Amino acid sequence: MRVRDLMSSPVLTVSPETPLRDVARSLSESRISGAPVVSDEGRVLGVISESDIVEKERGCDGPLAWWRPDPRARRRKALAGSVTATDAMQSPAVVVDAAASDYHAAWLMSEHDVNRLPVLEHGKLVGVVSRADLTREFARPDASIARDVQSQVIEPLLVLDVAVEVREGHVTLRGVVERDCDRECLPHAVSQVPGVVSVESEVVVGPAP
Repeated sequence: MRVRDLMSSPVLTVSPETPLRDVARSLSESRISGAPVVSDEGRVLGVISESDIVEKERGCDGPLAWWRPDPRARRRKALAGSVTATDAMQSPAVVVDAAASDYHAAWLMSEHDVNRLPVLEHGKLVGVVSRADLTREFARPDASIARDVQSQVIEPLLVLDVAVEVREGHVTLRGVVERDCDRECLPHAVSQVPGVVSVESEVVVGPAP
């Protein structure tokens, strides 16, 4: 599954000069938790979220202890004086290409501890993909998972004598392949399909039936 198939579009964006109160109002009215901050030229400068505004409301706890670095405390101190979107945004933005896989998007979110990624196509902002989008994909029906295993793994690898069964996201593979390398790589390839919880392979190497 590609990011373009999961992303939300069109995208609510804010300009760097947008006052934080207006950002908060836009997020609340649109019922979303964050938005890209985009320049007049269309360049994604950063991302601002509800958590940034909440940290702004909390304010700074007091003087920072130089002997005990605390990134969150430093972030709160920086936010304390913020007035506009550019003051409070997380920058640079972690972005993802529309053609990237959902696996890559999930890796970026986990690696950078962010909840959403602006989606670019040919350098242009075309959407936003969030953890919620990936969660919905993970929870999809077994029949949908089985179709994707068939179309994304079984058919491309030309292992058409392998049957696929999916129950509550658990995939069982049964059948025969001609090469040992196909037998070994099948479980890993299937595990990358969104929604797959586990893979049990009963595939053997042998002549086609």
